[in-house]
Order: sequence, then structure tokens, then C-alpha cells
Amino acid sequence: MSRGVLTSSVVCKTVVVEIGNDWVKIVESTPDRVFRVYCKPLLEITGPVEEALARAFRTLGLNKNRVVLSVPRHLVTARLLELPSVDPKEIQGMVNLQVGKQTPYSKEEILFDYTVIGPGREGYSRILLVIARRNLIHERVEVLRKADIRVGKVVMSSEGTCQWFRIAIGRQKAQAERGKVVVVDMDSNYSDFLVLDRGRLVFTRNILIGTKHLLTERTKWEEKFLNEVLHTRDLYLQEDQGANLEQVFLAGASKSIKDLPSLLGKDWRVPVVQTTPIQNIRVRGDIDILQYAHFKQASVCSLIGSSMRPSGVRLDLTPDELRIRRLMEKRTRQVVLLGVLITAVVMLISVLVGVRIYRKKDYLDRLKQTNAAIEKEAAAVERMRAVVDLVRDRLDARRRTLNILREIHRLTPKEIYFTNINIEEKKKVVLQGNAFALSNVFAFVTILENSPVFENVKTTYTTAKRRKGKEYTRFEIVCLLEKGTP
Repeated sequence: MSRGVLTSSVVCKTVVVEIGNDWVKIVESTPDRVFRVYCKPLLEITGPVEEALARAFRTLGLNKNRVVLSVPRHLVTARLLELPSVDPKEIQGMVNLQVGKQTPYSKEEILFDYTVIGPGREGYSRILLVIARRNLIHERVEVLRKADIRVGKVVMSSEGTCQWFRIAIGRQKAQAERGKVVVVDMDSNYSDFLVLDRGRLVFTRNILIGTKHLLTERTKWEEKFLNEVLHTRDLYLQEDQGANLEQVFLAGASKSIKDLPSLLGKDWRVPVVQTTPIQNIRVRGDIDILQYAHFKQASVCSLIGSSMRPSGVRLDLTPDELRIRRLMEKRTRQVVLLGVLITAVVMLISVLVGVRIYRKKDYLDRLKQTNAAIEKEAAAVERMRAVVDLVRDRLDARRRTLNILREIHRLTPKEIYFTNINIEEKKKVVLQGNAFALSNVFAFVTILENSPVFENVKTTYTTAKRRKGKEYTRFEIVCLLEKGTP
């Protein structure tokens, strides 16, 4: 198996596959470099094409998801239309009406897309309309599906060649983009004639002569090829009267056809530049893919352009079922992402709440431990304090009672004797007893009032009694204790 392989590992890689009538081509690139290139003639594939594609993807280590399918130019019909409107919605309606007139197939049998390439006459817009048979694209999508390769988008090869040109011409870009230029992308069995206006595709036509014809039977096909190129130029100039085509770039496998620039320039009388597919394009390891025999006949320019600048390809021939599947996959990814985000938020909140609860519980446990230790010590202190208070109260009470009794004893005259002494601690003293005479009671009250220990001395009752022929007085005296009495 002959192939050119460029390998590396970089993010944002795009894989483009083209299944033509004679070649199977694969290119993988990033916006700044080509990484893998694969080309194989269908005649060299003995088994089913899907098995060869699956083997190639496996050998090259390519990603099978979101692959771009490039449809060769000779399988697509392109028309230039001038529509009497500049409103995008009106243009879309007009295209839907016009597309049925541009092909013998019904609208159910075709896929189409269009792009506005510029203004026409006053109030008019120029449209590039591309049409492909649905079954041709479906067959290729099905081959890739059987190889477990998922198609994300279907594009036309001409737009890929346009993107390749914008990258590859390098220093000539500024000069070329000042006006309209022609790019002839030569493949093995056909050539794609493109007109670019300041780097944008405005015209494309398929020429059914390629490098294989000129390499095998140049005498037979050379003049036909040159005439077809000039005829295509004239067709474009009829569509765009007054246009000036300033330069011609020969691309694809044109390098293998000697003297072609001089022959074409002699008839056209404009500068003709011959390029290579990797001109001014970085490839891994600086491998020249032209060293492989297959690349001397086949062109990979459109695949390189579509893979390096996939966003620049505007025309989309993706079947409706693939669009719906792509939309559903996008919605599914969004739902899954939303679910993941919600789950992550819930988990985060749960973790935060859990951490907060754990911290509070841990703090509460430490408080309980500290409180238990303090309570234990406090209980011992409280018991000690209670004992001290009890002893102190008892000592104070004993001292106070003794002092009061001593004071009462000191103040009591001989004529008075007591039958009951009731001392209420820190409040009052109640004295009950007998006296020889009532005057003795009054005199005792006066003595008590003059004492620093008692105050508010009152006689609550006095009663005269007689016993064994003698009179005496029974009394009850109540007196309060002075504040600060020891």
C-alpha cells in the first residue's frame, strides 16, 4: 500500500475524507499544520471500501468522530444566479423556487446550498448555488457509517481548494487578493477551474481532464485540456462581463505535467504560477508528500484547505438526517453537561453543608468535653464553697448568738428572770419572763433601748400574777437587732 503519512498529536485536529470515483483520500490537520495524509486508488482496494477506511483510520490513529466528508467537484452541479433582491429572506425564497429549474431531479432527490458572492446590478445579488444528488452523498455517508466513522459535515471540494489557496500562496496573497485570480486544481481524472475574488470563491466549473490523461496520453489530451481551460474562462467572462482575471495558479498534481504553465500562459497571456499542495504549508517533519507516487497524480489541496480552515467552508451539503442527528447530539451533550453541572453543584452544596455540619458538631463536641471538664472542677469547687459557707455561717451564727446572750445577761437586772429567750438570727429577739413589779419591766426596756445591740424595743404584753400570796408581773419584750451586730 502506497501512502503518505504525517503523524503527531495536537489538539483541534480536523479529519477530512473524500471518496471519489477513483480515489480514497484522507487528510488530518490543525489550523497551522498538516499531520496525516493518505491516498489510495480504488483499483488497489480489493475488499469493501468501508473495511479499507476502517483499517486506514486505525493505522493512522485518526479520530472517527465529527469527520468532514468532502464531495469531489465533478459530483456537484454549480450555478451562478443573479436574483432581484438584497434581502436575505427574499433571496432564500427565490433560491428555493429556482433550484428545481436548475436540475432535472426533484427537490426530494437533491441536496443544495448557496452563498451570496456579491452584488450584481442595482438591487440584485449574485448567488453561487451548488446542487448534489442525495443518493450520491448518502452512499458515501453510508460507507463511512459502516466503517464506524461519524460524519459531522458534508462540503464541496471547491471550497476546500479556495481555503487551501488562501493559506498556500503565502507572500503572493496580498497581490492576488487585490483582484480576481484563477486556480486550476488538477486531480487524476478531472480538474476544478475556480475563480477567486479577493480570496473568495465566485465561480467553479469541472473539467473532465486530469493529470492521468496528460501523463499517459499527453498528445491526445493536451490541446483538449488547454481549450477547456480557455473555454471555461470565456464562460465565466460571459457571466461576469468586465471582469479582469489577473493571474492563474496551477494547483493539485499539476507539478507532474512539464511545461504546462508556459503552454497555458502563451494562449492566455497572463502570468501562470505552478504550485504544490504543501507550498507555504507546515507539515510534520517537513515531509514532502510529493515523493509518494500516488500524489503525482492525485490532488489533496481541497482536503488540506477543508481540514486547516473548516470554519471558512460556508456551503453545507449535509443531509437533513445528519443535521438532525448532529443537533440531537449537541442537545444531548448540552443536557448531559447541564446534568453534570447540576450534579456538581448539588454535590458541592452537600459537601459544604456537610463540612459546616461536621465543623459545628466537632465544635459542639469540643464544647461538651470542655464543659464536662469545667463542670467536674466546678462541682468540686462548689462543694468546697458550700462547706466553707456552712462552716462560716455556723461560726457566724454561734458567735452572734453568744454575743446576744452575753449582752442580755449583762443588761438583765436581778429583779428580772426569763422563762424563754427566742433569738431569730439577724432579725429580732423575743424575751419572755417574770419581774417583781411592772416598773422593773419598764426599767429593763429602757436598759435594752440604750444597748448598741438592740433597737425598737417594745413590750408586747405585761400581766400581773399572784402565786403563794405574792404578786409578780409576766412580760414579753420584742427587740430588733442592730445592723452590723457581731
